[in-house]
Order: sequence, then structure tokens, then C-alpha cells
Amino acid sequence: MRTFTISSSIPEICKTENCFLGIDEAGRGPVLGPMVYAVLFAPIIKNTELTSLKFNDSKLIKEDKREKLFKLIKITEYIGWAATVISPLDISAKMLQKDKVSLNSLAFDATVELIKHTLSKDVSLKTVYVDTLGPPGTHQEKLSKVATL
Repeated sequence: MRTFTISSSIPEICKTENCFLGIDEAGRGPVLGPMVYAVLFAPIIKNTELTSLKFNDSKLIKEDKREKLFKLIKITEYIGWAATVISPLDISAKMLQKDKVSLNSLAFDATVELIKHTLSKDVSLKTVYVDTLGPPGTHQEKLSKVATL
């Protein structure tokens, strides 16, 4: 398996209304498995509605609740999503090459690429929430340097 990105169709409302995007990861630091980065985006006007559903860090939600939320994501017409699966083969190759790439760099690059992917689909993205690597200020500064996403 190689690294790949999958995504939902883009809700039309996400092209006309200002949207927010949240990004999180799973599988960071796996010995044999992939790292997965995913984004969910929706119109800012739907924030209260989404907040009431109690989305949170997936590690803090029990499996049955995660399953229900995932089903809800798939049927809610104003929610879009994308996920990048970074294969163990690609992780190893980048970490073992002459100019080694750290897991933090892989994570940052995945974050940037998913934001770019979302913007390339004409989503009216105005706010991004990231589960940061290290101090939030440092991560925000790094993202700001690539603000021409």
C-alpha cells in the first residue's frame, strides 16, 4: 500500500458559506501501521449544531460513539471530509533516506496537503482547527509561513 487521499463530495453550501475545518490524526508512531490524517469541514453557521453532537478527539470517544458519529458525518449534507493515509512503506522510506524526514515533518506536510486539497475543491475555508504538534504558537507560525495554501 502507498500513501493515498480519499474525500467526500463537496457540499454546495461549503462553496458559498464561510467554512471551518478541523484536522486530527490517528496512528501516530505506529510500528507497522499507517498514519491517518483527516479533515472535516462545514459551514460556520452550522457550528452550534455540530458542537451539540459532541465531536471530540477520537481517542476520548468510545468506539460505539465514534461509529455513530461517522455514520452521521456520511449522511449530513453540509459536512465534507478528506483523509490521507500515509503508508508504513512511505514512512520508512522517508525516515531512512539520506535527508531523513521526521514523523513531525510528515504530519505537518499531511496537514498542509489536506488543507490545500480542501481549498482546491472551492471550499470557502475561513477557519482551521489543528490538533497541534508541540506548542500551538509554533505550529500556527509554521502554518502561517505556508499561508499561501
